[in-house]
Formats: sequence, C-alpha cells, structure tokens
Amino acid sequence: MDGGWIKIHRKILDWEWYATPNMVQVFLHCLFSANYEDRIWHGIKIERGSFITSIGEIGQKTGLSVRQTRTCISRLKTTSELTIKTTNKYSIVTVCKYVDYQLSESFSDKQNDKQTVTQTTNKNSVERQQLKNIYNNKETKETNKETSSIELVKKNASVDATLARSKIFYDSLTPFVPIYGKEMVRDFYNWWSEMNKSKTKMNFEYQKTWDVERRLRTWEKREKQYGRNNKPTAGSNNNASAANKAASRRDLEAAADRILGEP
Repeated sequence: MDGGWIKIHRKILDWEWYATPNMVQVFLHCLFSANYEDRIWHGIKIERGSFITSIGEIGQKTGLSVRQTRTCISRLKTTSELTIKTTNKYSIVTVCKYVDYQLSESFSDKQNDKQTVTQTTNKNSVERQQLKNIYNNKETKETNKETSSIELVKKNASVDATLARSKIFYDSLTPFVPIYGKEMVRDFYNWWSEMNKSKTKMNFEYQKTWDVERRLRTWEKREKQYGRNNKPTAGSNNNASAANKAASRRDLEAAADRILGEP
C-alpha cells in the first residue's frame, strides 16, 4: 500500500500465531502490502486488501527463507487469515477481513486518533530537534577539541623531527673536529642549525646545495680573513653586523647545549 495506516486491535495478543515470530512477520507484511483501494495491474483488477507478489518476494522482504515463507503462508491460509491465487508468473494474496484493519469504531475514534497522531508527531519533532541540537553542539565541541589536539601533536612532531635532524647534523660534524678544532666546528654548527620561527627548518636546510666539507673550508677561510664574529647569512654570502651575530651566536650556543645536553 502506498499510504494510510492500518488498525490492529490489542486482541491480537490472543491470536493463535502471536507467539510465532515468523507468522506475525509474514502476516503484518501482507497487511502493510495490501492495496487500500481497488487497482488495475496489467489489465487485471486487484481488489482492496489484495496485492501481487510471490513467495520469493515475501521471503526477501521479511528476511525469511523460501521454505519458511511457504510454511507461514500455508498456515495463514489454513486459519483463514489469507487466501492466495497462484499462476506460473505471480500470486495474488488477499487478506481476509482486511476491512477490520482499516475502519475505526466511530467518527469520534477517528478524530481522537488524528489528534493523538498530531500531538505525538509534534512532540516527536520537538524532541528530535532538541536531540539534534545537543548532538550538534557536542559534535562541534569534540571536533574543535580534536582539531586542537591534532594540531598540537603535529606541531610537537615537527619540532621533534627538527631536533632529531639537528642531532644528526651535529654528529656529521664530529669527524671534522680534529681538523678545524672544536670551537670553530661548534660555531659552524650553531649558525647553520638555527631554526626558523616555527622550528620546522634549520638554516642549512634552506640551501640549494650542501657540502659540509666545502662549507667548513669556506667558514675557516672567512674566520681567518674577517674574524670569528663574521658569519654568513642563510642563503647569502653578504656580511652582517658583528654585534647582531655575536648575540645570535650566544643564543644558538644555549640552544645547542639544551639539545645536546652539554654543560
């Protein structure tokens, strides 16, 4: 059936098949599927309370096997709940006393039923909206909290990754200490391991090419030529002020001590 409703009296509790779930399921399916008015199907009149179907279709829609469905239909026929006319292509199932499941006892009953349905619908609508609002607010808070947590984890992971690369960079300079001396290698490290504001990259990682040995030779040459306080800017060979570089070097030494755990 395409619309409307059916009426089921509580006396169904005394129905002989009520304790058999499969029987109840099949019978209710037939009640819900039956035409609520006469209809024409392929030139055939399908009367009110009847519908076109097959054993397989009923089984599919109720989740029962063909054997279970056939057994239920047979029993419902035996107790005069249903009649069925079968052809080689389809079956016409008719619910006996279908009218009993459609008519109210009085006009007053209809009015009361309509009023009850309206009130229930309105109440359900309000409750659904309230639940929806609560769910949306909770979901928004959880989403914001989750996003903040994810961003913090990502940030910490990026910083940890940079610190790990800084340690690898430091270790790569160890073999050059006997050649250039600890002080110069440490100055070299302090400068080129300086991190950007977000702590995701170091100075040397901004260079298009990087050859540690060649960079150290150039560093040594510049120190001899200009003194220790002269350092290259990241990505440039221009000179910078000695005062700014000295302050930067002190900050970097302190950061390096924290990273490497050196006094």
